[in-house]
Amino acid sequence: MITPPPGPSGPAGAPPGAIPPLDPTATALFAACEAAWDDEQRHDKFVKYCSASGLLATAARQYRVRLTQHPDDLVATRMQQRIVTMASFLLAKHQPPPQPLTRSRWFLVLVGVAAIAGLLAALLYGR
Repeated sequence: MITPPPGPSGPAGAPPGAIPPLDPTATALFAACEAAWDDEQRHDKFVKYCSASGLLATAARQYRVRLTQHPDDLVATRMQQRIVTMASFLLAKHQPPPQPLTRSRWFLVLVGVAAIAGLLAALLYGR
């Protein structure tokens, strides 16, 4: 029985940030993976769909469950590593950009010092 999450936070009563369940499409894709476990293309489709749908943590959980049942499963291990790599790239992309130099305190201090130096130079050497 598949139940989609009622909201963005996952199932009712789940703590915020909990891993949501697979949606119906992802469930069907993972079932196809289980039907032909050694088919790399099916796993690619599943992981790509989960990445696009924001379900990478859920996909990782599916492979983690598989690894608890079959600890020496090379396919599940490889897919786990791929998901971790994909999640790392997503996190690296979503880092906020650094603040521009003109917004830093040191830039304002430098501009202030230059303005005072220019004013002093104008008063001392101005005619």
